[in-house]
This record gives sequence, structure tokens and C-alpha cells, in this order.
Amino acid sequence: EGQGRAAFEHAASSGRAVIEALLELGLADEDALVAFAQSRLLIPRVRDVVLGRVPATTWGLIPGELAWRTLAMPISLDDAGNLTIALADPTDSEAVDALAKHTRAYVIRAVAPLAALRAMMTARYGPREALDPAATQPGMIREAHARAIP
Repeated sequence: EGQGRAAFEHAASSGRAVIEALLELGLADEDALVAFAQSRLLIPRVRDVVLGRVPATTWGLIPGELAWRTLAMPISLDDAGNLTIALADPTDSEAVDALAKHTRAYVIRAVAPLAALRAMMTARYGPREALDPAATQPGMIREAHARAIP
């Protein structure tokens, strides 16, 4: 109970997601969290190599700020308009709702390791600090993300 409370407090004070707090505090193993979500929620696991193959037309469905805020990245859009999204925390209903509202698609949840999502989001959208005001430390000046996304 004390460790869970510490994770929630750390998340609240740092402006990070609870899953980030769990990992930053060393209270959970990333692979174990992903395996747990995959088995308990009966959802697919998205591996690093799959994240790297997502075409620009798909990852472009979600703006960088929203991707960083929800720790999520679109993976595929099927012919029926269902959007599969890899999330660091697939239990985050607020994130799923925000993604569904923005894309106007039915969101199919998948889980991916936070480190892999961070790496791919940095490559695709740019650094978190340049896009997500909540990720910056108080008093820091944010630089605009002006480079073209490959």
C-alpha cells in the first residue's frame, strides 16, 4: 500500500503518468507490466520493431502533444475505421477517451513498453518537452518544435 501511494504521489508531483512513476521509482519492471497488461486485458503486445514500421499516414492521425500526454501511438487503421493504439497504460480510460474523441475512431487498445513508446514518439513527434507543456519543469522556457517530422 505504501509503495502504491508513493507512486501516485510521485506521479502527481511530477506531472507524469502513474506507470512512469512506478518505473522511475523502481517499483515495477517494465516487461512484467507489459506482460501483465497483455495477459489480464487480453490485448496484443506491440514490439519495438512494429512501432518502427508504423507509416506516417497512421502516426500522423494523432498530434505529438496528444501522443505524449497519453503515452500512446497509433499502430494501424483498418478498413472499418478501427484504430489500434499502443499505450504504455492500456487501463487509462481517460487517455483512450481523448484519443477516440480526437480521431473519431473506435480505439482498439494494445500495450507497448514505455521505453519503446518514448523512443518512437521522440523520433516521430520530437521531444516531449517541446510539445507537451505539462512535461516541462516550472520556470523553463519551451522551445517550439520547428523541424519537419520525417
